[in-house]
Amino acid sequence: MSEFRPIEVLLVEDDPGDVLLCQEAFSHNKVGNNLHVVQDGEQALAFLRGEGPHGSAPRPDLVLLDLNLPR
Repeated sequence: MSEFRPIEVLLVEDDPGDVLLCQEAFSHNKVGNNLHVVQDGEQALAFLRGEGPHGSAPRPDLVLLDLNLPR
């Protein structure tokens, strides 16, 4: 029997309300995946590259991207 691991999800969103909605949707629907949040494109690239404060960040399996982001 294979063992399942949580999916790593990177949410790139600058609106705190939308971040909260996504977090609540994961929680309400008992989605056991790991949700990581950054606020802009520069932070997203740093996360993906493992730079700065994201040095130990996991490689995301899924990226949810707000298309109208700053930077």
